[in-house]
Amino acid sequence: MNSQIRTELFVYGQSASAIANKFSLPLKTVETVFRQLLDLNKAETPKHLKVYEHLIFGGLSPSLIAKRMNTGEEDIRGILIDLEADQDDDSSDSSSDIILIPNISEDKSEPASGFVTFYLQYEESNEENYDTLRIQKQRGNVYDVKYTYSDGSESQSTKTTALPQEKLISYLMNTFHLLSVDKRPFYSVEIHIPLYPTIKFKADQLKTEFFTLMEAILDSQQF
Repeated sequence: MNSQIRTELFVYGQSASAIANKFSLPLKTVETVFRQLLDLNKAETPKHLKVYEHLIFGGLSPSLIAKRMNTGEEDIRGILIDLEADQDDDSSDSSSDIILIPNISEDKSEPASGFVTFYLQYEESNEENYDTLRIQKQRGNVYDVKYTYSDGSESQSTKTTALPQEKLISYLMNTFHLLSVDKRPFYSVEIHIPLYPTIKFKADQLKTEFFTLMEAILDSQQF
C-alpha cells in the first residue's frame, strides 16, 4: 500500500484527502505514510520546508501547493523528489494489504515529529545567505538544538547540543536578546513552527515577541 500511495502522490499529484478517499483509509494513516515517503532532514532551504509543511500538515496536493507558493507545479514536484526518503528495502511493501506505520504513542515524552526551524537571513537582497537553527524535542523534556553557521561561505559548520526545557528557554531568550542588540545585525529571521503559519520578523523584533513565540514552540513539540 505504501507504494500505491507513493504513486498517487509523486506520479498523479493527489492530495492526502483524495488518496484517503480512494483507498478508504483514515486521513492520519495517509499523512503517516507521507512522512515515511519524505525525509525532513533533506529540507535544505526554507522553500523545501514550506512544501513539506503544506504536504504533511495541510494535506495539499502539489498543484495546490504551487498556487499557494506562487510557483509552478513542476517546481513543487522537483522539491518532493529532493525530499524523497531513501528506500533501502522495498520487500517489506510487497503486499497491498500492508501499511507500514510507526508506533504512535500518546505519551508526550515520545519524540515529536517536526522541527522548529529558524532561518537567520544576513542580507535583505540575498535570501540564500542564512544561518539555520533547528530544535526538536526528544524523550522527556530534552530538546536537540542544532545551529548551522553559513556567513556567506561555502564551508558551513554545525554545532549541536541537548538542552532540558528550562535551559532551552534560557538559550532562546539570550539568542533573541543578542539579535536585538547586534551591531552587525541579521536582516530577518523566518520561523517555521509545526502546526503554525510560517512567520518572518526583522531580527530585532524577536525579543518583544519572546513569550508568544516560546509558547508556540513548546506547544508545537507536544504533538
